[in-house]
Amino acid sequence: MLKMVCSRGKTMSNINLSYNPNLTGISLRRLLECSYLQNINLIGCDNILQYFEDSGTFNFLEESDDQGEKNFKISANLRNYPAQVTTLVDMFKSKYCDCYIEKTDNFLLLASTLSHR
Repeated sequence: MLKMVCSRGKTMSNINLSYNPNLTGISLRRLLECSYLQNINLIGCDNILQYFEDSGTFNFLEESDDQGEKNFKISANLRNYPAQVTTLVDMFKSKYCDCYIEKTDNFLLLASTLSHR
């Protein structure tokens, strides 16, 4: 399904996939590669960081517009995936130098400052 959304949805800017237990880090990578998505809601996707590994120097956000809006909302047990959370936050920070990050044990919000105003 995500492959179809990412290939056809060039006009779509928001996607809400909340409470989908089938989404994993593979899905997250595909979503990150969709540069046109501005708001991605992954609340309650408990497996979203499973299989999300550090890709070295490749940033999945590479194609996203530096000046555009980007919001990610993820809720899961983030304590189970500390390396994956760090990778995702670092990736976001390297793309959006001026960004807002809110993190608790179970919630992560990444927002480009432009979209958080």
